[in-house]
Amino acid sequence: MPGLAASVSNAPPCRAARARKGIGAIPFRFLSRILTGTAVLVAVSTGPAVAQTDFSGETITVYAGGQPGSGVDVFTRTFMRYYAKALPGQPTIVIKNMFGARGTEGVAYAYKNGATDGTTLTTMASGPIQEAVFGGRKPAYDIREFKWVGSLAIGQSTCFVWHDSKIKSVEDMINNQVTVSATGSRSNSKLLPLMINHTTGTRMKPVVGYGGAGSVLAVERQEVDGRCIPLDTLEVTYPDWIGQNQVRFLIDASLTPNERLPEGTPNVMNLIEDPKDRLAMRLFLLPAEVTIPYGLAPETNPEAVATHRTAFRKAVRNPSYLADARRHNQDIRPKSGEEVTAIIEELFTAPPDMIRRVKRYIGDNTVAGRCQGNLCQRPKKNQE
Repeated sequence: MPGLAASVSNAPPCRAARARKGIGAIPFRFLSRILTGTAVLVAVSTGPAVAQTDFSGETITVYAGGQPGSGVDVFTRTFMRYYAKALPGQPTIVIKNMFGARGTEGVAYAYKNGATDGTTLTTMASGPIQEAVFGGRKPAYDIREFKWVGSLAIGQSTCFVWHDSKIKSVEDMINNQVTVSATGSRSNSKLLPLMINHTTGTRMKPVVGYGGAGSVLAVERQEVDGRCIPLDTLEVTYPDWIGQNQVRFLIDASLTPNERLPEGTPNVMNLIEDPKDRLAMRLFLLPAEVTIPYGLAPETNPEAVATHRTAFRKAVRNPSYLADARRHNQDIRPKSGEEVTAIIEELFTAPPDMIRRVKRYIGDNTVAGRCQGNLCQRPKKNQE
């Protein structure tokens, strides 16, 4: 029966992918929009109709770069129930969580081993895209070679402190050191505060080594002053904190302003005076604009790509899916495969000096600390 199979720990071998072909660079068209912080608008061409692929009797494997119970995992398991029904033939969909190395493990596996007939998908948070552009080492995949189907959400982070903290404003964050809990050394919970420090003058000190849940509890226990985290994560894991005003939101750290934050919460882009720093911050935040994207393996045939994109558009408009997502506190803001592709190309065609600036800012470890309390995460192989 078509449906969603249970996840397993080890991925089986897939059909070998064909030889890779590089994608040529496009001009950096969006500089004026970057400097003003406006959204990218993508015109989708209307070419000749492409035949659809029938997936009857097939199994589609989704390599998810998130732990079981993570945002990537929960969003994907909710969506795939409806996505399977939208695909011709209603195939079985199997989700395999491969979350090592900031989610890049599953991406690399799909890149190297993915089938080209449309039966291999990968999904992730923004980490693997950030690593491909701003990482210190060349990743084991070319993110541009995936055939993008679409993305489900926009990552909108915020920096907050506990409600009775002496830190009450951005000015206080500039005049005082503010400790913020973080997970891995390359996690966004560390890199985002460093980026904000260098572009706005705040003095956040990421304290690295907390577990996911522990990093938030550390704020309540006042082991640290605050945390920079996607608002969705806080809403799902600690909804009472928001309803009972237990936390004070200080910065809207997202490219698309977050209207769900309290009125008056300043957006980080409006706190940056230097135009070059504004461009650098936009580039750093841009991967979050395509949070939980779905990509087909490189060299996937055009018929299968067109079929998946059509099914994605249908599924994200399904009223039953949207109602289900709301019940799970999932804020669905989809982008098409063409839009995801354009955003990734914008990143890879950014001015090299701006990429170097971002790398310099997030590579600054002079203010970082190390977790010492009982909420610290013990090191595990292939995990941050």
